[in-house]
Amino acid sequence: MTRAVLLAPWLLLLAAAGSAHGDDPDGALDYGQVSDEDYPDVAEDSTLPVIKTNISEVQELVIANWLMPCNFFETGWGEALVIHDDVDAVIARLNELGVRYVYDEINVVTQMRDEDLLCAEAGCPRPLWNSFMTLSQVKYFLTDAAKNSPRVSFRAIGTTIYGREMLLAHVAPCRRQGPPNPASNPGLQRPWAVWIQAGLGANDWMTTAVALHLLRNLVDDCQASHGLHFYVMVVGNPDGYFFSRRRQMTWKKNLHFFPGSCMGVCLPFNYPFLFNIGTMGSTCHPFYRGPSPMSEVETIAIISTLKEISEKQDLMMLLDLQQPGQSIVLPFGWNLNKPEDYDAMRALALTYTEAIRVNHNVYYDVNHNGYNVGGTLIDYAKFVIGMKYSYRIFLNIDVPYLFHPMPMRDLVPQTWTGLKAMLKVLQAEKVQVARETILAFQKDQN
Repeated sequence: MTRAVLLAPWLLLLAAAGSAHGDDPDGALDYGQVSDEDYPDVAEDSTLPVIKTNISEVQELVIANWLMPCNFFETGWGEALVIHDDVDAVIARLNELGVRYVYDEINVVTQMRDEDLLCAEAGCPRPLWNSFMTLSQVKYFLTDAAKNSPRVSFRAIGTTIYGREMLLAHVAPCRRQGPPNPASNPGLQRPWAVWIQAGLGANDWMTTAVALHLLRNLVDDCQASHGLHFYVMVVGNPDGYFFSRRRQMTWKKNLHFFPGSCMGVCLPFNYPFLFNIGTMGSTCHPFYRGPSPMSEVETIAIISTLKEISEKQDLMMLLDLQQPGQSIVLPFGWNLNKPEDYDAMRALALTYTEAIRVNHNVYYDVNHNGYNVGGTLIDYAKFVIGMKYSYRIFLNIDVPYLFHPMPMRDLVPQTWTGLKAMLKVLQAEKVQVARETILAFQKDQN
């Protein structure tokens, strides 16, 4: 079951709450153990009605525990759960105060639970829109997608220290009519592939949600995905995802236990390329990068799989989805010196941002100096694996809605628009490379 996400100001104190201290490590780790039930059932409040009103004008009812704002950051028009036993009394008081309001008998929590019924072990045809999916639901969706499309497969590329699977989905290109004949096509290159990474940060729930929808769109849209393989890892940190949903929303790391100290390593900074550039603090820091590069089983699994794929296919682009922000970040952020093909990387990034600006009127920045630290996945992908294009995309989420599914309705179409624009450029580049290879072959024959 997916629970209601109610925000409070303390949820954003990342530095203070980003690490569980070793005073009670066993108690903390208990919440990370594998369970048949992803998240606790909190159905008690699932039938609470919702009042839409100006939150600043109903503070009297909030203080009296008659209403609970769904977003504690909201001061204007917003939603509030009716937590008083007598709904009629609440409505009567709103009328006495002369406050404008809209009464909705079905609240967002109930809607989320109703939608959950559409994604179960028996079938899960599409990702959810009103909820962040549980780990079980993610697997249900991947299973359903693989069962209904010959283009889709998935596998576990590793397991976490608590035995949770790291699932990687593969979307193959749409088949053309008739079998290909490589012998008659000297321009045929090794297959090109794109890697989409989500959920490395434990509480980057929105990146997982967006990645699931992107996967569905790639399956449905043969034109957008034509000629390319896609590898989509929707939850790169399953233990952290579980822990942040069940125990601590502000949790960023995995659940690596360090005796006598704080728990967890921040996986986005654990990669073995210039790992020691910059500093990320001690084990208690919410962005602690780990005792050594590639120290985490999650990092090892991703690196091993990247290397495995690169032996058979040309991995051309990696997108590492993160939150929050409103930018697309290039590698080498810790260095003022730019890579040799910086202009090409920036041009493709601008293709992404311009498509979103034109179609959605949302402005993303293109940034070279995203983090002044090394050890990132995009640096490793660029300079070790050899991907031509490697980006970190920070999704456009307002801070008050970091842990709420509502922005998904905007973020999915925005991200899909930007991705399609990038893929169009990538596909044209692939055709050009094939043509150049053919011309070179013909020249050699003459």
